Amino acid sequence: MAVIEAIQTTYVETFDVASVTFSSIPATYEHLQLRICPRTDQAYGWVELSMQVGVGGVLQTGTDYYSHWIAGYNSTGTAGGGTARDYVKLSAASGDHPDAAQYAGIVTDILDYANTSKNTSIFSVGGTAHTVDTPYVASSGGFWDGTGAIDTLKIHGWHLTGDLLRGTEISLYGIQE
Repeated sequence: MAVIEAIQTTYVETFDVASVTFSSIPATYEHLQLRICPRTDQAYGWVELSMQVGVGGVLQTGTDYYSHWIAGYNSTGTAGGGTARDYVKLSAASGDHPDAAQYAGIVTDILDYANTSKNTSIFSVGGTAHTVDTPYVASSGGFWDGTGAIDTLKIHGWHLTGDLLRGTEISLYGIQE
């Protein structure tokens, strides 16, 4: 039976922030999971988040991240991919406009994050109501093309820009099978 253990929760409480970082993540779990309830300052109708990983406390930047995604709302679907980027895309989830009292929900798994024999795979799913009556769901998968043991996660708004608005909550869990 798998055991899931809360590691840390960050709640954006008093002011908007550019990113949220979890550091000094212990290598004692098999996998990590993020549970994210975000709002961002993106004004075009959805919330997209990006993530970078760190090894030895050093954020891994450059072109070592790859992502593919699929999303749908109402009867419309879209898909895409990104290669050789400096972040991995987490599932988009609608948040309507930044002044709306609407939050997205995203769950992201970071598999074998401490295994130094292979790349780290990242899978994410999210969704909410795009407008009052149009649900929006998305799924993404990607990886970090590196083999270091990950000990840091940094979550940003879309393309490493934009703020996470007050009320955003991000929780990190460790999973041991």
